[in-house]
Amino acid sequence: MLLKISPSTVSTYVRQWEKDHQSQLPRRGTIHDMGPTLTHKRQILEKLIFEGKSVSVVCEETHHSPEAVLRYSTNFKQVLLCRRKNLASADIAFATKLSLRLVEEYQRLIEEYGKKHPQWECNGQPWLDELIDKLEKTIQTPKSN
Repeated sequence: MLLKISPSTVSTYVRQWEKDHQSQLPRRGTIHDMGPTLTHKRQILEKLIFEGKSVSVVCEETHHSPEAVLRYSTNFKQVLLCRRKNLASADIAFATKLSLRLVEEYQRLIEEYGKKHPQWECNGQPWLDELIDKLEKTIQTPKSN
């Protein structure tokens, strides 16, 4: 109300700015990775997997620590490996010590990646192996000098 525009209009402007500038505005939810979205995780994983960028480059571009980037990629890889073994979401959450909500978010992201890259899909889910291989190639702990 301070600007005399509705919250939905502000939200529209923010999304458009972020799209135009390929950057995220600092908000409580994006800074602390709060809420039901995978904003940072999605952005980081896409840079690692599909753009083939190194952890250090992703850290620079997303303003995240190497530990955070590695945590997101490790958690994602754990869910991928459990999914390859056809574990249910609740079992994956138990095995990985991740919340069920987070496991389900990663599951949705995996489904989305599978749809975006249909060439990975044949005779089951070998594209999971492709995702895991891509993570293995791009995720290397930055060497300290």
